[in-house]
Amino acid sequence: MKKIPLILFVLLVLAAVASGGLLQERQAAVISARGSSSSSSSSSGGSIDLSLAMSAVAFEYHGTTLTLNKPTGTVDGNFLLAVVYSQGYAPSYTITPPSGWTQIGSTQNFSGEDIYAGVYYKRASSEGASWGWTVPDNDTCGVVWRITGVVASGDPEDATRYVGTQAWDGGTTTTWNAITTSTAGSAIIGIRTQNDASTVSSASMTERYDTNNKIVIIADTQASAGSSGSKSATESAAGQRIKIMIALKPE
Repeated sequence: MKKIPLILFVLLVLAAVASGGLLQERQAAVISARGSSSSSSSSSGGSIDLSLAMSAVAFEYHGTTLTLNKPTGTVDGNFLLAVVYSQGYAPSYTITPPSGWTQIGSTQNFSGEDIYAGVYYKRASSEGASWGWTVPDNDTCGVVWRITGVVASGDPEDATRYVGTQAWDGGTTTTWNAITTSTAGSAIIGIRTQNDASTVSSASMTERYDTNNKIVIIADTQASAGSSGSKSATESAAGQRIKIMIALKPE
């Protein structure tokens, strides 16, 4: 058996050690890449889309049923948000939503005035062409908004809602107090109802609805959890207002 010179043997040993180190480095790189991929995929989630269709009734003078049509493009699982407003002279006032709709909070009333507003939601499931809210024989209007990306089950609210009123002498700027969210990506939605016609010229969030002058909706998503800060909208006229701000939780 031929003997290997000592110097050659040493060189072979050093080459083997170096090769093993490179292999370990490659294995570590592969593990690191897998870890990065896993971390990235686990942090991804759905986002709320506030740009979708609405269906509204501008104003109905008297009648005991307010009919709101299903927004275009609605499919099972979509989140639906409805706002119903009424003003009149009923001594006792109740807004009754259709079957399957859940009220957010309670029917709000401007103290001392016959002005009422209710906010409702449901998750679409084999819906018909429209829904009917039962209201007293007063002047009413409403809107249904199709939203995607909202949590698919349970309570959709992600913060304690703000509810307030504003009198004639409160000026032409509507202000909503801050709410505090728990989840990144929540949708902040400010709702204003008013007894007299008024349009919005500017707002601190995107104006989503301002068609019939009685209901205004502004809304945006909030990247990080925490305080929304106060929100505002500059309007063309003062009036007696009911103000509601809610946060919707993302999937």
